[in-house]
Formats: sequence, structure tokens, C-alpha cells
Amino acid sequence: PNGVVGDLIEAVENPEELVSVWTSDFSGPRFGNNSYPDFLDFREQTAALAGLVAVADLEVNLAGPDGVSRIHIAESVSGNYFDLLGVRPTLGRTFSSEEGSYRSGLAVTVVSHAFWQREFGGDPGIIGQTLRLSGNVTTIIGVAPEGFGGSFPIVMSDFWLPESTVALISGESGFTSRGRRATLLRGRLAPGATLEQAQAQLDALALQLQEEYGRGWTDRSGETRKITIAADSPLPPQIQGFAMGVAALLMGVVGTVLLIACANIANLTLARATRRRHEVAIRLALGSGRGRLIRQFLSEGAIVGLLGGSGGVAIALLVVRFAETFRPIPGIQLVLDVSLDASVLLFVSAVTILTVLIVGLIPAFRFSRPDLVQALKQGSESAPGRNRWYELRNLLVVSQVSASLVLLVGAGLFLRSLQATTNIDPGFNPAGVATASMDLGPEGYTDQEATQFYQALTERIAGLPGVVSVSSADRTFLGLGVARRGVRVPGYTPTDGEDMGFAFFTVGADFASTLEMRLVRGREFTTADATDAPPVVMVNESFAQKFWPGQDPLGQLVTVGRNVDAQVVGVLADTKYGSLTEDTRLAFFSPASQDQGTGRVLLAKTTGNPEDLLPALRSEIAALDPVVPLISLRTYEDAVAGSTLPQRMTAWVLSIARGLGLLLAVV
Repeated sequence: PNGVVGDLIEAVENPEELVSVWTSDFSGPRFGNNSYPDFLDFREQTAALAGLVAVADLEVNLAGPDGVSRIHIAESVSGNYFDLLGVRPTLGRTFSSEEGSYRSGLAVTVVSHAFWQREFGGDPGIIGQTLRLSGNVTTIIGVAPEGFGGSFPIVMSDFWLPESTVALISGESGFTSRGRRATLLRGRLAPGATLEQAQAQLDALALQLQEEYGRGWTDRSGETRKITIAADSPLPPQIQGFAMGVAALLMGVVGTVLLIACANIANLTLARATRRRHEVAIRLALGSGRGRLIRQFLSEGAIVGLLGGSGGVAIALLVVRFAETFRPIPGIQLVLDVSLDASVLLFVSAVTILTVLIVGLIPAFRFSRPDLVQALKQGSESAPGRNRWYELRNLLVVSQVSASLVLLVGAGLFLRSLQATTNIDPGFNPAGVATASMDLGPEGYTDQEATQFYQALTERIAGLPGVVSVSSADRTFLGLGVARRGVRVPGYTPTDGEDMGFAFFTVGADFASTLEMRLVRGREFTTADATDAPPVVMVNESFAQKFWPGQDPLGQLVTVGRNVDAQVVGVLADTKYGSLTEDTRLAFFSPASQDQGTGRVLLAKTTGNPEDLLPALRSEIAALDPVVPLISLRTYEDAVAGSTLPQRMTAWVLSIARGLGLLLAVV
């Protein structure tokens, strides 16, 4: 994990003093994000912290040289962000206290060093120039140092925006709502303070906040929400165990291949030394010392080790170049720092020296004290006597075959598990569906204007050749997350601490038919479900069975949001929403025409190859508004590819290791 953020740590002052602060979620998970009002309370009432900063990920669009707007990753940060981290800009300055207030109305940004080089060619006159970020003219005030990518190391940021700029782009609600928990908090311990002292202060503050805000600071079990402070890490605590497990697995696999290679080289060296018995015997007979022979064997081994280590570094450099351009999830750019730094080269050197010692000393000790008379008589042939199974060379062969068999079986089992996972029926059919994801909000569209835009776009795309149905949704299934929304069901009394938040999707008309989802009862949404029509919802089978067992769910009411009673008009079969291996979720669906928003994923099902439809989607969108930025344009199958990414990546690495181990064993 430290290698992922090597450049980030180098750019930050005294990173060992940094901490992260997390607040438990209502439904139980301990390491959740925080709200902005909570951030203000934490910062002002925790004496053990010298400072605290708020960070949130943000997507902004910027028109490129060709006039087409493109999405860029940005970070919404509090005004003291760079000062607390100790990051000094390469050019210009960081944010002032006035720019750190969301009420000031100032639009400024600090850009990344990579963006400065890529878009401005390193022009030192960049300070004071303006960019149109998400429809707002924004002044560049600084350039971050080279290598600094922000607080989300895997996805590197191009812009850092203070609260004043973010309020212009996204509105002020994110800074005033205590229920909107989307903020990562990073801080620095005060001189002489400890984590234990900071934790005790935050525990007392949590009780105080519960007394003041009641339900907002109470989890579903009725307990006070927990605040947790921990040493800053590039990985969220909830995935550190998984990440370290994967790292241990990879190290175990690589170590096994290394052992096979060592056994292979040791055996080949033994075979070569056996052929040189006569030569060694002659040298000993002429007075050569044993130490001199051992040094010779070690020198020869050092040459082999040097060549092998150099070859390994050369291959690693090629792999690094491949990794820098590798896109495991189509349409999403991930940036991983896998460069060969000093620690990697030191490790390679240590492994090389260890291999030389192992490989060189075995034949050196074995053949530097032979029976001279017998060796001179036998010449370069093998030693007399039967070649027993427990001879060292045979044991090395057995160890190689055994280790390669472990790799073969392990990789085979994992591939079988991956195949079983991919054979799971998700409950929908992504084949033949092209998707276009966009958000009109940053371009100034209101919810109503965005709804009209999507309706016009749907009509245009429905008329394209080969398109059989068109719909939309707020997100794809098996994507990067599942939204949840709390509901109340009239006539149902929740038990103490029962979680009434369920998976929630906003979808357009003909959504189920576009993805070939099974409609169990009732109907799906149509264009008649407009804003002036009665509120309606669809639910999945598990939702209907939980709240209306033995009853007809059609016509039942579900209270959503601010006391809006929506009538159930359809029941859909259960579907995999977050991952193929997840347990059955309760879910409900709201029509996009009634639950309006500016962000949408357009779905177009075609009888042909969906990739051939993508250029036509881009053209139709540009015909309605050429500056609308596309977040992604891909097939639905590509969009859900990330659901099996960890398994596919692990299977890929295991297969390579299996091939190497088998090749070495055969040699």
C-alpha cells in the first residue's frame, strides 16, 4: 500500500503525524464518512488535533481544445488543506481564508503538476489564467508539486477546489446538511498529543452531539454513533484487511515461483559441478585450497545472479510500462504508482545475493572435498554408486514438481471459482445494450430541464436503426456502488434498530424490458408516470414478500422521502445489484420523471453490436447540446465488468505464476 502513494508521502510534510477520522454509519459499519457540519465541530472541539481538513471527491467538466467537454477528477477541500499537509505549490499560492468560505462566491483552483504539463506545456504564465469548470469561470492560483495526486491515490486528481468554488458548482447544501455524509477527514496531531488522547476527546464529543442532534447521531441499534481516529493510511480501514490478504497471496505466489527458480538453478549447477569433478580433483591435487574453490563457485554464481537480477529488473520495467497503460475497467482510468524505487531495487539485490549464496555454496561444499583417487579415475562422469531417490539433486527435482503442482492446483481452483461466479444469473441481460453516462447539472441544467433533455434524447435514439428499446437509470447494476434510501411502509412496525434503508434506483420508462428483467406482477413505468401523475414505485420480490406476505403487493403504499406515499405498480424479480456474490437485497425503483435529477445513464438496446451504436449516441447527444460532457460511453457488459475485477486480476496473476512454475519445473 505504501508504494501506491510513494509520491504523495514525499510531497507531504511529516506524514507520520497525519490521522484520519471516521464516523460510524446508521446501519452499523464503523468506518463511514462525515458531514461537513460534523467536521466543523470536530475541528473546533478536539484539542489533541493541531488541525483538520475536509476532503471529498468531485467530478467537473472542462471543454477541451476540440470543444468537447470532458470529465476530470477534482477534490473539494477545506481552505487549510495544503497548509495542514505541508504541501508547497510549485507555482503560485494555495487558498486564502476568504476562499475557504463557501459563502464568499470566489471561483479559484489549484491544478496538478501533470495537468499543467499536459494542457499548458509547463507554461509559467498559467497563474491568473481561467478555466471554465462545470460552467463556472475559475481562476488558476497555483500548481501543486510534481507527483502530488491528492487524498485519493489510486484516482489522481487534476484540480483542488476550495469551498467557495464547490458551492458555485454543487450548491451550498453539502456544507449545511448534517445528514449528508460524504466527507473524508484528515488531520494532524498536536505536538505531544497521542491517538489515545484524541480518541477520548472524540468519544466525549460523540455523546455531546447525540444529546444535541438526537436521531441524527444515533445508529439503528439506538447507540451513539462512533467516531474513530486512526493513523493516516492510503487505504480505508474497511478494505485494509482485504488488501493485505491479496498482498500476502501475491507474495506467497511469487515466493513459490522464486523457490522453484532457486531449486532449478541449484540443480543445474549441481549437474554442471558433477561434470567438473575431474577438473576439481586435478586442481586439488595440484595444491589448490578448498577456500579458493569455494570462492570460484561463488564468483560463477555471482555472474549468473547478476545476469538474472538484471534481466529481472529489465522485465519489471516492461511490466511497469504495461501497468501504467492497463485499464482493468473499460472507460475508467486508474493510476497506480508501481515504479521501481530504491526499496524495490534493494529487495532485488538481497534476493540476488541470497540466491547466489544458496546456488553457489551447495556445489562448492559438496565437490570441494572429493575422493581424489576416485574422482581422477571416474573423470567427468557421475559419482559411483546408485543414484538414490534421496540424493540432493532428486530432492530438488521433487521440490520443484511439488511447488509447481501447488501453483497448478491453486490456479485451477481459483479459475473454477471465477467461472462459477461468472455463471451466476444476475437477473438481467447486459448483452446488446449501449450506455452513455452524463450529468447535466454542472452545465447549469435544472432538474426539470434535464428531464426534458433526456426525453428528447430518448426519442432521437429510439429512431436509430437497430434500436429496439431505450431507457435510463441513475446508475448501472454491478457498478461501483448501490444507493440506499429509507422508506416507511404503512401498517408495518419496524423492530428496534431495524434498518429501513434499501437499495434504490431511479429508472426510466421501459427499463425492465430494455434489460430483459422478469416482471413478476403488474407493469413497469411508462411515459404516463409524469410529475403531475400519482407517485408510483416498483419493488422486487423480496421487498414484496417481506412487507406483504400472502397479500397482493399491487396497490400497496410505500412512503418515500418527505412523506410521499407512492403506490406499487409492479414487482420485478430479484436481481444482483452490487455484486454477483451478494446476498439477496430488498430494492425498490422510482420513475425518473417523478424523482428527477440531472445525472443519468442512458440505455439503448440494439439488435446488432452495441459498440457500433456508441458513435451514434455521441452524435445524437452533441446534436442536442455539444458541450454536454460524457462521463462514459461504453457497452453495458463493459460497465459491469468491474464486478469480477478482483477475481479476474487474481486469476490472471496466478495463471502467470502457474505458467512460470511449470516452465521452470520442465526445464
